[in-house]
Amino acid sequence: MDFNEIEWHDCVLRNIYIDRSNPGYQDIVKLSITTPDSKKLSITFEDVYHADLNLNFNVIAEETIRSAEINYSSDALKTIKEKWRQLSAEVSTLKQFEITTNSTNSTITVYALKCHIDHDDDLANA
Repeated sequence: MDFNEIEWHDCVLRNIYIDRSNPGYQDIVKLSITTPDSKKLSITFEDVYHADLNLNFNVIAEETIRSAEINYSSDALKTIKEKWRQLSAEVSTLKQFEITTNSTNSTITVYALKCHIDHDDDLANA
């Protein structure tokens, strides 16, 4: 499954996990979501170069997703790429993944080289 194949609207954001247990080699942001048809998915962003988590809290409601998109040429992405190019990093395929929520009007922006989707049920049976 691909990022753009997910019907993002009204998915429930269940969890955000950041793994930097091996910095520079394993920089991961993982989201767990439940789709409106009750499928549990893990979205894993690998080779993360930057993340902006503009999160609002204290709303008593499930955090649902309004929209999600991949940006390939935004000004923010260009700025991140330029920063890392100055450090000789290969970031030509870096993408900007942006998720906006309904319940708290939060924005999760991840700048990563890779993204893959797993069914949580499949992971439990592996």
